[in-house]
Amino acid sequence: MLVGQSAVAAETIPPRSTPTWSSLGSHSFL
Repeated sequence: MLVGQSAVAAETIPPRSTPTWSSLGSHSFL
């Protein structure tokens, strides 16, 4: 569930404010 939101958020929100989302996304994918 969060994986999808993370992917969407990562593409929607600029990389400057996605350090947390990136970490969560990576952990979720792993």
